[in-house]
Amino acid sequence: MSATPLVIAMLDPDFGFQSRILEGLREEARQRLPCRVVPVPSTQGEDMLEALLERGDVAGVVGTFPSDRWLEGSALAHRVRIVGVGDASDVRSVPSVVPDSEAVGRLAARHLLETGATAMGLVRDPASRASELRANGFAAALAEADAGPALEPPRGRGYAPDDEWGEWAAGQPRPLAVFCTDDFLARRFLRRVLRAGLRVPEDVAIVGVGDSPLDTALSPVALSSVRLPAERVGAEALRRLLRPEPDDAGNAAPTWTLPPDGIAVRESSALRRGTGPLVARALAYWAANMAWAPDMADVARACHASRRSIEMAFRRELGHSPGEEFRRMRLERARQLLAETELPLAQVADACGYGEAPWFWTAFRKATGMTPAEYRSGKARRG
Repeated sequence: MSATPLVIAMLDPDFGFQSRILEGLREEARQRLPCRVVPVPSTQGEDMLEALLERGDVAGVVGTFPSDRWLEGSALAHRVRIVGVGDASDVRSVPSVVPDSEAVGRLAARHLLETGATAMGLVRDPASRASELRANGFAAALAEADAGPALEPPRGRGYAPDDEWGEWAAGQPRPLAVFCTDDFLARRFLRRVLRAGLRVPEDVAIVGVGDSPLDTALSPVALSSVRLPAERVGAEALRRLLRPEPDDAGNAAPTWTLPPDGIAVRESSALRRGTGPLVARALAYWAANMAWAPDMADVARACHASRRSIEMAFRRELGHSPGEEFRRMRLERARQLLAETELPLAQVADACGYGEAPWFWTAFRKATGMTPAEYRSGKARRG
């Protein structure tokens, strides 16, 4: 085998999540584990795969695989080390690194419970293993909060299984908060809700999963979504492939799960109990653009209202100024990211609009009495 091993990435880069996994693989290869990462489309390229395996310098394969049976019958069987990074199917014959799908559902539940919605809904893909795990986490978090079971629309038949979603949503208590287990479902559900004459998020708040650029662009209302740790999945998969630990080589194929990267809060779920449409729009805009810390002039332009009108609405409905509320939201987002993700502190600071890390450190310590690192380690010990 040559000094620089070859790693095959069997992914479909047309999908946003898998493209980001490939980015994580390549960045890890550049920074820490020198190797050549060669992508091979997971849905084709059998001849290409066979040719690469014949070279003799392939260290292993990272990829998404439809089933254990497919793996057993493929050109990969018993020839190289394999690490899976897909969670749509229940593949157990090879080690896997995947997002913690139950944690995804729990995170979505906590966010939607904060909207003050009267009822909780769930839209899932029954054919996806990840979807079922996300639904399980969502249901568990609702049960722990004594929020009751999630309402689910009937599963339609034929070529348009979502035809009844709008009518179903219109018949539920309002405001309704709905967790869709992927962004494609969330976009479809959102369109059906709007066609039924309901408002998003005032009548129905919606959260998806994946932060898909395509579904975000095509959604008629900016879509809130749980961010999956795709780059970290790619990096960890490469490490497990090239530097396996003793427990990786046992008879059982272990699965390592990584927590989500937080929620991209946008207009579709920026609902707050007791607020009118102007405050709701301002909160949605600021939450969606928190990373670059828009000022009041930006918020006013986005809401098509004067700064004074927004200021008066906030004081009337929330009892304090917009600036105070935005600072509270920034701090709450930072706490969430520290407690529920493994993002580096500098990335947490950027995501929350703090800019420079020293400013984040100072502001967080002033507000909480501890540094961001102390807060994260304390949460880990208690969790």
